[in-house]
Amino acid sequence: MIKKAFQIGVVASVLAALNPAWAASGGTELRGIRVSAIPGGTRVTLDLSAATREKLFTLEHPDRAVIDLGRTRVAGGLRLPLGAGVVSGLRIGTQPGGTLRVVMQLTSPSAARTVWTQSGRSGRKL
Repeated sequence: MIKKAFQIGVVASVLAALNPAWAASGGTELRGIRVSAIPGGTRVTLDLSAATREKLFTLEHPDRAVIDLGRTRVAGGLRLPLGAGVVSGLRIGTQPGGTLRVVMQLTSPSAARTVWTQSGRSGRKL
């Protein structure tokens, strides 16, 4: 049986602000996460110290959107936000090779995409 996927998008935004010390060592730090319901979807913003390699994919049963961030670690004191819109909750964990995984629990099957944009002088957004 084929599930009808809703066209509610989960836009993963990553704000990259350059941190010379950590960036020079070849790594990135996840400093914050925000979730907000927007018209037609939900936006998840990840605040990072620098741009990094990312991989986005979705899973079913239960429905999830997952972002793997290469060579990334969690900043001390990071708090996960409550869900909003189609995102009912979040969790993070480390994977082999220094990859940080961000898992977004979804209330229904949803399209997900990433978009990189310039963010003023301070960095980029994904």
